Amino acid sequence: YHLQGRTDGPSCSLSCSYAFFRPSSTNDTLADLLNGRLRKAGFGDQFEGLAPEAFVDALAASYLTEYREDVESLYQEDVARGTAPEDLPMWYNYEFDLQTLLKPGKGTVWNFSVLNFSYTGGAHPMTYRKCMNIDTKTGHIYTKEEVFDLDHESDICRLILQELIAEANRRLETDTITS
Repeated sequence: YHLQGRTDGPSCSLSCSYAFFRPSSTNDTLADLLNGRLRKAGFGDQFEGLAPEAFVDALAASYLTEYREDVESLYQEDVARGTAPEDLPMWYNYEFDLQTLLKPGKGTVWNFSVLNFSYTGGAHPMTYRKCMNIDTKTGHIYTKEEVFDLDHESDICRLILQELIAEANRRLETDTITS
């Protein structure tokens, strides 16, 4: 999407890879239930009842509305003042990249993860991940308390911190980061 339809002007880039359960037949209501619960838990109540394709369209429309509301009036002011295209701020360009993944877990449990990258102006982009476990027989999304033994929460946090530090050292090609 380009502001004011100008291909030489600021733009909003959208990318989406959305994994979902495909119904096995026209009578398969379980797939719809599972998909709806995952959309609600991952993205909000307003997306629960939508078909997968309608969900992607609604999410894209939501992102584009946010983009236009955030920058269009500011961009119009800059254009009205005669700001040259090469002098426009880079933060007028937004980028959204959403990726979801469904993987079989243990037994009837499947793992659903959402990776959401967004650049909406400012110094750096933001990335967040949300993971859920869903029972494909019942549609139940497990809570943290159901997945982890909370008596060992500090041990779990310590293990996660060790993995984060190891990953940071690997990515930065160093061994100097410690806890």
